[in-house]
Formats: sequence, C-alpha cells, structure tokens
Amino acid sequence: MLELPGLLVSAVIVDRLGRKKSMTILFLLCGVSLLPLIEHQNVAMTTLLLFLARACVTGTFTIVYVYAPEVCDYFSSYDLQILVVVSAEAKCHLQHGKS
Repeated sequence: MLELPGLLVSAVIVDRLGRKKSMTILFLLCGVSLLPLIEHQNVAMTTLLLFLARACVTGTFTIVYVYAPEVCDYFSSYDLQILVVVSAEAKCHLQHGKS
C-alpha cells in the first residue's frame, strides 16, 4: 500500500520526461528529503520525509525494473539467479565471519 504513490508518480513522469530524467529527479528528491533527517525532527516531519523518500526510491526502482531487460538483455535469467545466490552467500559469510 505504501508503494502505490511511488508507482503512480513514476508512471506519470516516465511518460513525460523519459527514463533517465525520471530516475534522476526521483533519486535527487529522495536525497533532498533525507537531508533534513541529519538533525532531529519531530515525529510528524520524520514520518513525512521518510514516506517521501520511500515513494521516490520505489518509483526509481520500478523504472529500473521495467527498463533493465532492454539494457541488459545479454544476461540470461539463470546467470542473474546465480549472481544473486553467490552475492547473498558471500554477504552471509562476511557477516558471520566464516571463510
């Protein structure tokens, strides 16, 4: 339910501005909305800024997921699955100190 605003915003602006500009704007808006959180804010402001940041990131990654197969069509689905499994396993080993 919380992802819906990001999905709607990304659908509207990607048609008007294109993929690259939409992603740039959403990422910048996310960063700008997180900057005030360096200092302590009241609960309502913190919630609003985090909601805005999450909506922007959701919108950006929605655009990435839609257009990534066009750009990276040389990867097969199997190759990506192996990459995900290997990177998750490496992260687990690093976190738990296993070699």
